[in-house]
Amino acid sequence: IDINIKGRLGPFDEVAGREDVKLHIYDHHPRTDQDYRGEVDIVEPVGATTTILVELIRKKRIRITPEEATIMALGIYEDTGSLTFASTTTRDFDAVSYLLKRGAHLEIIPTFISREMDAQQVQLLHDLLTSLEVTSVHGLPVATAWASTENYVGELALLVHKMMDMENLNALIVMVRMEERIILVARSRLPELDVSKVAEEFGGGGHQTAASASIREFTLVQVQERLMILLNTM
Repeated sequence: IDINIKGRLGPFDEVAGREDVKLHIYDHHPRTDQDYRGEVDIVEPVGATTTILVELIRKKRIRITPEEATIMALGIYEDTGSLTFASTTTRDFDAVSYLLKRGAHLEIIPTFISREMDAQQVQLLHDLLTSLEVTSVHGLPVATAWASTENYVGELALLVHKMMDMENLNALIVMVRMEERIILVARSRLPELDVSKVAEEFGGGGHQTAASASIREFTLVQVQERLMILLNTM
């Protein structure tokens, strides 16, 4: 569920690749050549995979409790930025509406979706803003930023969204070295720039407007250099 690319399942890749294992796949990310194929294989262009599951529950008339409806609503809100991301569809709104009818408690959701930054995130945001550069790629303004931290810092995607709003950016690719890997997060509001193609080049994936990758085989400098070559040849 929600991840379907070979090599991105960690220790479960070994299990998923076995011939005696039947795969049931539910995902909302665009297809790639590296995807698994399942006995059940449902991939839909919606903002949240939870929306697909809610639609199936609704179709099969499966009863759910208010607590279950709340958890599913939380999943949709988290994956769609509280129904504000460009990947959000009318189907996601319909799914939330159905969950409300089933007793979902929306007032609980802000308790779990916290958008306040801690001290580490504030420092990382400062470092990213300091390194921010805007480059013209085939006439399009594409911003890049990089930073390095010894500790893992969560919610990097949140920082990327804050940067785009603060600097009024339409395309931003962020690279951060954390512990033993480099996290790449890419966002695009430009129809001409499909950032899922960028992430795929680094072993990741995602949507045309939002994508990410976890990179272990390159240094931060190497990722930066490879990224610029990639952008200019896309």
